[in-house]
Amino acid sequence: MKHTRLLAATAVAALVSTSAMATPVSLDTILGDWVNVTGDGGGTVINNGDPLSTIRWPDHDGNQSGYDFEAVPTPLAGIIPPDRPWTSGPFLIGTFTHLNQPIPTGSAIASVDLQLTLAGTVDGMPFSLSPSWRFDHNETPNTSPCEQPAGSDPVSTICDDFVDVSLAAGSGSTTLTVGLDRYTFSLLGFSTDGGTTIKNFFQSPEGGNNPAGLYAQLSVVPIPLPAAAWLLLGGLGALGLTAHRRRKSA
Repeated sequence: MKHTRLLAATAVAALVSTSAMATPVSLDTILGDWVNVTGDGGGTVINNGDPLSTIRWPDHDGNQSGYDFEAVPTPLAGIIPPDRPWTSGPFLIGTFTHLNQPIPTGSAIASVDLQLTLAGTVDGMPFSLSPSWRFDHNETPNTSPCEQPAGSDPVSTICDDFVDVSLAAGSGSTTLTVGLDRYTFSLLGFSTDGGTTIKNFFQSPEGGNNPAGLYAQLSVVPIPLPAAAWLLLGGLGALGLTAHRRRKSA
């Protein structure tokens, strides 16, 4: 039994020292598929690929509107410092482009999900996550006065459209646990200035192909040691009790 206690204490100490070490992390695979379209009048076409995925709704007089998502290779590769909790700076996961052309009222989509696959390694251990982000589309009428959410830029009588992004309902997990740390990948939103200013909506001028970077961040939070330690001690204690009973029965 003494040996079991010593083994448990040694294991707990190892866990503590592991959580206090710098950790290499890499996010080197991103795939994005457009899925779950709502509100369209039919005829929407989706072409999902690697690295570019597109969605187009029916054209009018040669004008076609839609979204592009083009993933970037290896958006995150670095060393997480030993201090926890820790949050990375914003990093680019891909370019979102809204092809914004004048179309008849009611012919645009209402929303679509971007189903992502994020894969990489944490401390040499591979991981794969499947978050889903919802893009809500506001195809505004091109008549004054223009509809504008708070924080948007002034527009002319030809009104801008707006795209809001958020975590989709029923999204797959964006959190994983490695050792005594919990890693969470979070969506930040759109940026048109390299990540300096990030918003959860994108203002898209009429009549052009309008790009914005889509940014995320990584945060690391330690799991409270007592819970992990008691779980480990309980397991090792059970092993010790089993061994003791075997010796006694022998």
